[in-house]
Amino acid sequence: MLTTVANNAVVYSVFVRQHSAEGTFDGVTSDFSRIAALGATHVWLLPIHPIGVKNRKHSEASLGCPYAIQDYRAVNPEYGSLEDFQRLIKTAHENDLKVLIDFVYNH
Repeated sequence: MLTTVANNAVVYSVFVRQHSAEGTFDGVTSDFSRIAALGATHVWLLPIHPIGVKNRKHSEASLGCPYAIQDYRAVNPEYGSLEDFQRLIKTAHENDLKVLIDFVYNH
């Protein structure tokens, strides 16, 4: 079964910060009908966790790298609240989309 799913999946990758003008979970959520209409079966979210600030490569870099995760148990407040994220998941499912989260260990 896993092979069948992997062979038939159409994955749409989303970087929340860059996906919409507002760069939020709600900006992604409002786009699910369009994404589903493209034929996507899965939405792959790049890291959604708070981004660390310690040891950033450039002091003027205010955004930081989404792979430098500060807290694996929280959502990035710049993207919205936990409730916003839960609504994103619910709306994705209503649009027959599965959600994958890019999870980075020991980065």
